[in-house]
Amino acid sequence: MKKLNIPHQEPLHFAKSIVSKNAHTALVSVSFSTPPTLPMLIESAAQSSGAFNIDASCEGFLVMMKDIHVHQDIKYTEYTIEIILQNELEKLKYFTFKVKKDKQVICTGSLVISLS
Repeated sequence: MKKLNIPHQEPLHFAKSIVSKNAHTALVSVSFSTPPTLPMLIESAAQSSGAFNIDASCEGFLVMMKDIHVHQDIKYTEYTIEIILQNELEKLKYFTFKVKKDKQVICTGSLVISLS
């Protein structure tokens, strides 16, 4: 596993490491000190998009989220996020994500990240 290099500091550094990655899909390990709230899961998905950041000096900002659905109780402190790069237009990147615990899908949604 490769450590995810993002500028966040504890206690807001949720996305820890890249489990696997290809051109459009990444699996990222995330963890929390307590079971997370839904906004914390969404932020961890946004942080997971950093797996696709080739330029370490570039910063990303969450500018849109939609179709967020919770499918299971949020009761654990460690999850895996499958994040898929669906489309990009200049400095905007559109992702879909699945938050998983083992093989159970906990939460799904989509995000737009703006790079600066």
